Amino acid sequence: LKSDGAVNYDLSRAGYTASTVPGTVAGLFEAHQRWGKLPWPTLLEGAINQAEEGIVVSRDLAWAIAAKAKVLRADPESLKTYFKPGGANYEFGDVMQRPKLAQTLKHIAKHGQAGFYQGEIAALIATSMAQAGAYIDEQDLASYRARLNEPLLTSYRDVEVATMPPPAGGIHLVQMLNMLQAYPVADYGPNSADALHVLAEVMKRAYAYRAKYLGDPAFVSVPTQWLGSEALAKEMTAGLSMTRATPVAQLRPQTFAEFQESRDTTHYSVMDKDGNVVSNTYTLSASFGSGVTIPGTGILMNNQINNFALRYGVEGAVGANASFANALVGGKRTKSTQTPVIVFKNGQAFIATGTPGGRRIITTMLQIISNVVDHKMNIADATHTPRIFHGWAKDELEYEPGISADTLRILSARGHSLKQGASMGSVQSVLWDGELFSGAADSRRPGASAVGL
Repeated sequence: LKSDGAVNYDLSRAGYTASTVPGTVAGLFEAHQRWGKLPWPTLLEGAINQAEEGIVVSRDLAWAIAAKAKVLRADPESLKTYFKPGGANYEFGDVMQRPKLAQTLKHIAKHGQAGFYQGEIAALIATSMAQAGAYIDEQDLASYRARLNEPLLTSYRDVEVATMPPPAGGIHLVQMLNMLQAYPVADYGPNSADALHVLAEVMKRAYAYRAKYLGDPAFVSVPTQWLGSEALAKEMTAGLSMTRATPVAQLRPQTFAEFQESRDTTHYSVMDKDGNVVSNTYTLSASFGSGVTIPGTGILMNNQINNFALRYGVEGAVGANASFANALVGGKRTKSTQTPVIVFKNGQAFIATGTPGGRRIITTMLQIISNVVDHKMNIADATHTPRIFHGWAKDELEYEPGISADTLRILSARGHSLKQGASMGSVQSVLWDGELFSGAADSRRPGASAVGL
């Protein structure tokens, strides 16, 4: 914090002080130890080969590096890693190699989780952190463990939805589905004024509760059972009018502005012939994370510190940045919008889906589920249908291009303050209908793909 109590975003968004202990290696290794079939080293071969031999730089990658050039160039190791010798930008068609990352991946392939959280890699991370006056040390790394949680389950129409519990965003998807259950959404028609109106109303109500209650349940008591109850869903929609938008000032908890959550996240979904299903969302938080690459490793660090409530306890502080549930504490996991989903039908896996998109992740998942279950869309149509978002922080309903002008006029007449926004998310889904697998990759972001093997 600065001397006046304001957040110093130069320290929370970029550089060494912005990082929390990385969890990706531990999470993937734990999943492999419990459910993996192939030898662990085999799983890393593809990534090692890409890092050694190089990848052809796509137009999107060239654009992304150039867009984050200021942050990446501020770190000497990132400058050497993400730019050509001499500092020029990589262009479309160039080959980018990552030899240091290849060596790190080989070490992890040989030693498993310990190859990252202990030994020479951990020492390089801790030494770099200490030299930069930052916080992660060897003990922090050595003591990190992936946490295995029971999924949240809720019924919606004729399907069962499984998603991620706190501190991830699944509880608020459950809230939205519980509220939406009471409305004949199928009768309204896809992206009609009535359908979008009720979607916006349940979105803003769930996000009001997210701002106050979501945090790491290892540190605070998150009332998950109550938040996901049908009784609370009825209370939350008690004042919902189909003819008038509810002003956010009338929704409790008390209104305040959310802090920024990056849209830059990654998701993949996988199903196989044996019934195994994976829905995995993971992130560095912002695009290119903190901009810091650990010397000698090729490891790009996250900037998850910025997702904590950094002003909790400061006199006069209000809002999500002053949330007790998400206050910054050592050893704590930050709240997250990540909401991987597996949908079951008649006891069988039906859909694996998820998306990047920051605060728009949870609402995007709501619309995917409703499109398939309520409107009987195939997974591709469900993915490519234009989306809306309401985050409760202000009276603003954001929408993607492609929604009918007549529908927008009706929503405006009902009191919705409309704003055309950028694309929302990049949903990656697999659907199994009992006979065929269908994959859908969202065209909202370049490079997304669906592959059958």
